[in-house]
Order: sequence, then structure tokens, then C-alpha cells
Amino acid sequence: MELLAQWLQPRSYAKGAILWHEGDPADRLVIIDAGRLRAFRQLADGRTATVLQFGAGEVLGFAPFFDEGGYPATVEAQEAVKIRYVVRKDLLRAMQEPRVAMALIGFLARRLRKAFDTIEHLSLRSAIPRVAAALKPLMKGEGFMFLTLPGSAQRFAEAQGLAPETLSRTLAQLVRQGVLHRMGPRRFQVLLPEELARLAEGQENTLS
Repeated sequence: MELLAQWLQPRSYAKGAILWHEGDPADRLVIIDAGRLRAFRQLADGRTATVLQFGAGEVLGFAPFFDEGGYPATVEAQEAVKIRYVVRKDLLRAMQEPRVAMALIGFLARRLRKAFDTIEHLSLRSAIPRVAAALKPLMKGEGFMFLTLPGSAQRFAEAQGLAPETLSRTLAQLVRQGVLHRMGPRRFQVLLPEELARLAEGQENTLS
């Protein structure tokens, strides 16, 4: 921030103000000094989906500088916001200093890691009902319930329309939550059969 200080310009926005719309030309990088912003996209049915939220000290708006594309989402002030910003031509001049360039690449890397974490979370959330529904008919026993995956884990995953890695992570999550207890590579004890049945019906996971 010290390296960018000579180019930064202050500005304030009221709650509900739009900093830019999805598709607008990317013309500035923003540093939040106070308040919160949210980035959202408009869905086909008219609803909006929040993509990211930002607080004090965070940086946004720099990714399109690298591909000269438009902003990928609309950004709105969730409360009164104070920012500092640098316009594109000044940022490109500042990036001739390697420390500025490396700092921006670091921001991009952290944002990418966060995106991967979000994708994994959403993937697991949608996979759990499918896996639970496939496991439910396999339960056997009275009092103590057990199940064994038929065939290989890969074939079982493919039968549910899942990648083997997604099945593995979903089973690991059910074990961490105490729904299952792993007894072997394909063998499990069902510790909470009622919870497994709830998940199979697509109901909210009460243990996450």
C-alpha cells in the first residue's frame, strides 16, 4: 500500500450504492478502508447470487486488469463504505515495481484458493444426499447397522454420477460427523441411521 500511495484516491459510498456493474470495463483497483462490499451476479430467474463479500483491508477489482475483460460481477456497498482506488493506467505504471506486482499476484493466488474451497464445499453439499440415498438400501443388521459398498469404490461413485474423489471426501465427511464409522476400505458401521435417512431425503445436514 505504501508503494501505491502516490496513486491512490479516496472515495466514499452510501449503503446500497453500486461501484460497478457486471460487464463494465475494468478501470480501477479498490482497497477497502471501512465498511463491507458484496459482489453478486444476476440469475436468469431475476434473483441475485452473492459471489464474494469483502471487508476492510481487502482488495478487489484487479483480476480483469490482467485479461482486459469486464468486471465479472456487480459490486454493491452493504453499508457505508470508504475506499481508496487506483485507475488502470496508474496501476500498470506501479506494477513496474516488482514488489507491487508480486503483492497483486499474491492477492490473486489467495482469491483462487478461496474459490477452490468454495467449489469443494458446494460439491460436497450436493453430493451428500446422493451418497446417503445410495448407502441407505445397503444398511443391514438389527441394533447395530452395517453396510458394505458393492464392488469397487470407483464403480460405486460412477453409479451415483460422482468422481471417485468426491465420493471419498463425502464418506470422510460423514465419518467426521459421526454418521458412519469406517471399519475397512468398503465397510462401515452406521452410527446414526436416522440422520443418514434424513440426508438421503435431501434434508439439511444438522451436524455440519
